[in-house]
Amino acid sequence: MKLCIIAKKEDIQARYLYEEFKKKPFEKVLLADLAKINVRISSKNIDVRYKRKFDWNVYLLRVETSTDFPFSYLLSKALEKKGVVFPSPEAILSCSDRGLLAKTLSEARMFLPLTYISFSAEAAKRAAARFKKCAIKFMKHGGKGVAIVERPSNISELLDIFSSLTQPFCVQRFIPGEVVKVLVVGEDTIAIKEYPPPEEERSNVGKREFVKLKEEEKSDLIKLARHLKAYLFEVDLIEKNRRYFVIDISLNPDLKMYAELSGRNVAAIFADYILRKYSSLQPPLNI
Repeated sequence: MKLCIIAKKEDIQARYLYEEFKKKPFEKVLLADLAKINVRISSKNIDVRYKRKFDWNVYLLRVETSTDFPFSYLLSKALEKKGVVFPSPEAILSCSDRGLLAKTLSEARMFLPLTYISFSAEAAKRAAARFKKCAIKFMKHGGKGVAIVERPSNISELLDIFSSLTQPFCVQRFIPGEVVKVLVVGEDTIAIKEYPPPEEERSNVGKREFVKLKEEEKSDLIKLARHLKAYLFEVDLIEKNRRYFVIDISLNPDLKMYAELSGRNVAAIFADYILRKYSSLQPPLNI
């Protein structure tokens, strides 16, 4: 089996995957620079061009859905004709904005906070008035552009400021609680708990520790992976009334952080999953 990792040159997570994958019994492993790839579109076909022959069994993309879309979607769609692609075009599309993500989570029967998608600031204000406290999420996805607000006056002022810059808006009921981040890797999960600084509701700079999920939660997240057709991604969860609510998904997680906190070799786990799941593929795979 031949495997190709596509990422930006400076991506240390991709380098980590590449070094660990080379230790496994793949026929060949390539780390390709995303900046050197072209998607060639003609009246006859859509193909991917690189500096060398580009026929591989499995493609692993390390892309930022917030900045690399729609190129990442187009690339994944074109590579599907050549072999297995992680993440799938459907996953990239779903994670390209918060409205599509909320729709995907609902279809996957996952618990998520009550969410309103509004085209205008005025409609978003009316939706936000239904909540005592809410999260305003601007539609471009990627873990950024989130404001937690407590008073209607603050909501109105915030939406007025951004009304001419970003539309539509995502207004979501705020669910208090500690954030549990889960890495879904193949058919396995690795979970950590985040403790933000005292002055912040939620943060990416607080204390983190490795935790264990119940089997039921693990099973639900594996089902979500199948629904997304993505087997290496991060889910942010909030626990309330013994239920976990999904508040975010990232297709570009910090793999080394999970490896360090859990003591498990994330890249090796994913490599073993690919070898086990797709060992019957014969190079070159030209569909």
